[in-house]
Amino acid sequence: MRYASKVNFKPELPYINRAKVVLGEHAKSSVDADAVLIRYYIPEKQQDMIKTALPKTLQDTTVFICRTTIDLGNFENDLKPHVHTDEQCVLNYYLTTNGEETSFFEGDVEPDPNIAIDNGNLYYMVNTEKLQKVETFQSNTGESWLLSTRQPHQVFCKTEQHKVRDMVQIYFMDLSFDEVRKHFEVTQ
Repeated sequence: MRYASKVNFKPELPYINRAKVVLGEHAKSSVDADAVLIRYYIPEKQQDMIKTALPKTLQDTTVFICRTTIDLGNFENDLKPHVHTDEQCVLNYYLTTNGEETSFFEGDVEPDPNIAIDNGNLYYMVNTEKLQKVETFQSNTGESWLLSTRQPHQVFCKTEQHKVRDMVQIYFMDLSFDEVRKHFEVTQ
């Protein structure tokens, strides 16, 4: 795959259930709607444990770590195609999955301000009319996937989610997807 790689990464997370302080809520379709994606603060000691699970060559790089939940029921079982604007790529360690698919697109990237009211807040939704789906993967609980977040991508569930998708995310601020991937043993 060009835009996602399954990697060997299994952090110790004994305190992850304590990550309950909300950092941000994203992908709201209206002022009254619930957010699809919620990011939670992870205490520094837990962040340090997560960093030590990274390859040694990445442990001193600039990263942002959080716990994230995605409730696709708040957006018709589909987090529409979007592009992240801050980090270069993200490593997701999946705590809970429900058969969701992550797909990547190629084509003309044109922001679509009508899909979510918080466009421009670390991401923006994109017009799908000029995009073509080129890759798809399904993650499982306990797996880690590295994603190129500057490439348009979406999260979709074919059926209704039974549990909220839950994951630890490590955002690489200064290194590209290809640069980070070189430090991991890629399994797929």
